[in-house]
Amino acid sequence: MLTKLISTALAAGILLSGTPSRSAYDANKDGFTSNKDLRDVLVGITTGSMAGLKSIYENGGEISIRDFNMLFSYLEENPMTGELFMKDIETTDTLPSKYSPGWVSGSPSFPTIKEYGTLTEVTYYSSVCEKDRKARVYLPASYDESKSYPVLYILHGYWGHNNSMAEDAGCQNIIGKMIADGEAEEMIVVFPDIFASKKGQQDSCTGLNLENSLIYDNCVEEITTDLMPYIEENYSALTGRDHTAVCGFSMGGREALAIGLMHPDKFGYIAAFCPAPGLTPGDPNMHPGQLSEDELVFPEEYSPYLLEIFAGDDDQVVWDSPKTYSDIFTRNGVTHKYQMVSSWHGGPAIEVGTYNFAKYIFKAS
Repeated sequence: MLTKLISTALAAGILLSGTPSRSAYDANKDGFTSNKDLRDVLVGITTGSMAGLKSIYENGGEISIRDFNMLFSYLEENPMTGELFMKDIETTDTLPSKYSPGWVSGSPSFPTIKEYGTLTEVTYYSSVCEKDRKARVYLPASYDESKSYPVLYILHGYWGHNNSMAEDAGCQNIIGKMIADGEAEEMIVVFPDIFASKKGQQDSCTGLNLENSLIYDNCVEEITTDLMPYIEENYSALTGRDHTAVCGFSMGGREALAIGLMHPDKFGYIAAFCPAPGLTPGDPNMHPGQLSEDELVFPEEYSPYLLEIFAGDDDQVVWDSPKTYSDIFTRNGVTHKYQMVSSWHGGPAIEVGTYNFAKYIFKAS
């Protein structure tokens, strides 16, 4: 992409004399010249966008071929990291009203939302569960098989199903409206059933206990082994961690953190909304812990671009589990964002989390 930007600029003859100081590239004026600033400047140079060029002109600089060489070399030697990317993002504690998850007046119900995309149910074979499984897939209104799209997986909570986060919580509507408004990247969104029981086990959750919790944990391998290959084979999906994100609510939030930690090579963007206890050791009667506290780390080469935890300030279901996870990440030196939302267990926390996460995923590279 950078090579294309530079070639475009050279072909257009947008090269002047002189070299501005490094501070001139601080596009958002926060006193820190991040990779995002440099990319914004490159885009501004090649497109003639005043937004991208403003910082240079304000500093009295002119653009030369040396600027391109410096920017290109810097970005090649210093690829975008989560620490840099997360420093630049700004989150909100409320959902803008125009992205309300409610249905649009006159819009047909499931399975089609013509204004903002389509939602369909698919069936795929799971080798992990040894049976057919179902998931829902959202495609943006502009979906075109000649193009390729990044993929977001959204995981439901305890007692939920593959429509809980799609229609019931309205995540597809929030994201669909954001895409239509240019606030989010065009993407495919997949809503799995994370109660990944094996052949011979019950098909749905029967109680809040260790037996059922362990079945939910199967989704970590089931999604990566079976569902992701199915999506990549049947849709115009981009692959690799740069183009793959996962988030979830409650039990799904815990599993989103688990799948991101256990498969850091597959997910570059991770978020949890009111994540449930059990990721680390706690009540042994409920769950022994999927990982030890020391294991809540990422290999340096697979550090996530974006890692977010959202918590409700009146959550009387998971209580302080979200803050506990955040504190462990902090102790382990893992860069992340933690945000408290005025919310109970669900509702606004899901909406605010979905909005903030969808706004920035797939934009780091």
